[in-house]
Amino acid sequence: MSKIEVDQVDPQSGTTLTLGTSGDTVSIPSGVTLANSGTMTGVPVPTSGIAASAIDSGTIATARLGSGTASSSTFLRGDQTFAAAGLSGWSENGSNNDLLPANASAGIYLGVNSATAANLLDDYEEGTFTPTYVDQANTQATSYTNNSSGTYTKIGNRVFVNMDIEFTSIDNSNMSIYAGIGGYPFTCINSGGMTGQLALYQTEFGSEEFGTTIEPNKANGIFYHNGAVVSPGTIGTSLRAFFNFSYSAQ
Repeated sequence: MSKIEVDQVDPQSGTTLTLGTSGDTVSIPSGVTLANSGTMTGVPVPTSGIAASAIDSGTIATARLGSGTASSSTFLRGDQTFAAAGLSGWSENGSNNDLLPANASAGIYLGVNSATAANLLDDYEEGTFTPTYVDQANTQATSYTNNSSGTYTKIGNRVFVNMDIEFTSIDNSNMSIYAGIGGYPFTCINSGGMTGQLALYQTEFGSEEFGTTIEPNKANGIFYHNGAVVSPGTIGTSLRAFFNFSYSAQ
């Protein structure tokens, strides 16, 4: 093997310096550094063997990063596949950062790490309603002034209501059976599931026991006085009371 030792090799003026001919191999031994201060043309872009730390400018096509579709709504997973961002079946409510399920019946399991029906919170709601003066058949009084108001919080199927009752100028001559309150925000379950509390203050019965319930499979209930139902005639022409009440909704 011949060896030439020189400090510089220049082509003839106006010509090109060629190393070897077609089919030859020019070997660069280990430890040799090629320093390029000019411009190289016709050099193919390497497709492998480049360390990530060596990429210090430009961008890399997303197709080189992983499989799947890269977009503003996807992310690159650890297995080098693009997947939709966020939880499957949920979306973000814009700048509010609230999570919205694709299915309104979806919820969150609390206190467990498996899908246990008893631990599923699938409904929550807050709101207001206007209590009405009705009989057990949910028939409103012929006429009355209603200055009542109510608020509710629904957690799962349990409804918690607070009512400020003020009925005045009552004409209940059309009412029959028992007197009570209508207009509850949700229908009660068909049986059981109801609890009532005594009125914190009411004008017709002094300090005696006075409470309310809600009827099964209905959105109205009846009054109780000293453990007995209350007829419309007992109420008279006005009623003022405050109630806290909860029941299970359908």
